[in-house]
Amino acid sequence: LILSLMASCIDQRLIALRGDGLQKRDFFSVDDLCFLIFQLMTSPQSIRSDVVNVASGVSYAGKEVASLVEKFMGKSPRIEYKPDSFKSDVLNSSLDRSKLDQLLLEIECKRSLFQPLENGLKKIDFAEFRKMCKNFKQLSF
Repeated sequence: LILSLMASCIDQRLIALRGDGLQKRDFFSVDDLCFLIFQLMTSPQSIRSDVVNVASGVSYAGKEVASLVEKFMGKSPRIEYKPDSFKSDVLNSSLDRSKLDQLLLEIECKRSLFQPLENGLKKIDFAEFRKMCKNFKQLSF
């Protein structure tokens, strides 16, 4: 979603989103995911085998994400909200991260794991992203 919105800010392509934009999803950066994996791999404590949800614990509605992208890009993405949705669509995909929080305590993680979406957007090199979009006629995200 984020890359599609950014590309729309650059080339004004129309982005179609199902629903009203109020569906909530969890977003976190690849940096944070890599840091978590590194922490788990290098932890001196033995880690039990378990299923763990990896989530930031903060969900953003599609409209909120579009607004944040607009703020950082300085331009509005073109969005068409499609009223057609499926019965199986999840309106809020917030995950229970209690096992992850316990695991982070056990391995004595050295920093807070997930940064706010706004901070992750600030790390993106927009000039490089713009160049990438110009090099590809049709980006598909």
